Amino acid sequence: MSASKFPPGRYGRRRARRQTPKWLLPTLITAVILAGFGASWRLYDTYQGDKIESQVTHFRWDEQQSAISIKFQVVKDAGEPATCTVRARNAAGQEVGHARVPIPAGQSGQRSVVVTYTLPTDGEAVTGEVFGCTPGHQ
Repeated sequence: MSASKFPPGRYGRRRARRQTPKWLLPTLITAVILAGFGASWRLYDTYQGDKIESQVTHFRWDEQQSAISIKFQVVKDAGEPATCTVRARNAAGQEVGHARVPIPAGQSGQRSVVVTYTLPTDGEAVTGEVFGCTPGHQ
């Protein structure tokens, strides 16, 4: 079977089929995959969660109900400082005090630091908690 022949000049000039280089498609696919891995890694590194863990071990309010003493443990990279936000809440769950507490770097090789902080309150606090920690001092 032969290819169809059209009368010359009747349907315009037919273009020759353009050849795409064989390396173009694999290169584009590889570039898209690498860009996807790069974006995924960047998002994972940014939003993987806290690298710093904290846990309240003890809290006690003073007799006048004007402050609460919060003792908490922070586990972080050894030798790195951090900043933790502590807060006090009343029986209704409303915040009655908060502060940003600098956490010392600690000794070399020591990942855990125990901190006791006295937080002034605006009312009667029934609980003290660590709201979150971030690396470095802010």
